[in-house]
Amino acid sequence: MRKHRLTAFILALCLLLPCGSVRAAESACGRKLTWTFSNGTLHISGSGPMDNWGSVTERPWHHLAGEITRVTLSKGVTTVGNSAFMQCRALTEVSLPSTLRSIGSQAFSLTGLTSLQLPKSLKEIGSLAFQQIRITELHLPDGLKSLGSYAFNNCKSLAAVTVGAKLTEVPVNPFSGCEALQSLTVDDGNPALRAEGGFLTDIRDQRLIFAPYGRAEETVPPGVQIIGADCFTFNTVLRKISLPDSVRIIADNAFQCCSALSEITLPEGLEKLGSSAFHRTGSLTRLDLPATVTEIGESAFSYSALTALTLPEGIDAIAPYTFFRCGSLKELHLPASLEHIDATAFEDCGDALTIWAPKDSLALRFARENGLKHRAEKAAGQ
Repeated sequence: MRKHRLTAFILALCLLLPCGSVRAAESACGRKLTWTFSNGTLHISGSGPMDNWGSVTERPWHHLAGEITRVTLSKGVTTVGNSAFMQCRALTEVSLPSTLRSIGSQAFSLTGLTSLQLPKSLKEIGSLAFQQIRITELHLPDGLKSLGSYAFNNCKSLAAVTVGAKLTEVPVNPFSGCEALQSLTVDDGNPALRAEGGFLTDIRDQRLIFAPYGRAEETVPPGVQIIGADCFTFNTVLRKISLPDSVRIIADNAFQCCSALSEITLPEGLEKLGSSAFHRTGSLTRLDLPATVTEIGESAFSYSALTALTLPEGIDAIAPYTFFRCGSLKELHLPASLEHIDATAFEDCGDALTIWAPKDSLALRFARENGLKHRAEKAAGQ
């Protein structure tokens, strides 16, 4: 009798619950996509786009992250969502369908992928999508149009890349930290990108996107006008670099953490230094800024080893943390053109710093009011 009552109770409970509601909640990963997991393989089937997730804990398979070794997507899936497989460190293999059009930001970041076959249908790869994976070669298909910032950041084993004919949108160095990358080839039909001597350049604005690692002395190709953001970041081997006279802008983080860099000549005609352009350049003790520089971004020289510097006439502002913790800086000459100095500009520079500036200038008044050692000098041209 007890068995009959228990059976009846279970049947009644099942009638109260919507059929398949728990399974649907666990298996959905898109409006028309479902997922299953078996023996290390996570398979996604259905049609249309995958959901996006703001963090790894939001994914429905988060509890399986350490067990996933293979991912397969069936034909019909059109996108891989943001953070979809991020930090699935056991993941070494992925099969992508011919219907895939987009791979989201950080989708396969920090996984164990050792090979990657991208389908011809792919149009877009998001930022940090394949950060720190273990591939040695990469072919970007002809249909790919957009490659996100830092898409293959710190892929230490990546040695060779071929770029298709339609890739034109590359906002920030996608291969930052790829220390082994020496072979770069771009399809001759590509209207925007060119590869030369290991460098990757956007010829539309003459912006240097990527520079190879491993060479102590480097010469940037002629004609380059912009040293792109993060172009030489963390190049710890680079000691000396020659820039062409055509360079007008050194973008954000361009030489950040180039710890061995000790010699660089900035060309006349240079107009702008981006934020953190020379941040943590621990061997750079001397830098001559040309008279054409009119803008310097925040933290541009923070943690550098500069001992003396002259800012040219025409600069009207010193941004936040420009000289933050420049403990070796002893002599800084500031122009009469300055109209604003951020309160944090010289934070933690130490007692050795002396500010030199024209009499009655804002710079001299700032130094006096903030307890910095200062001396008056004639303005440039006087």
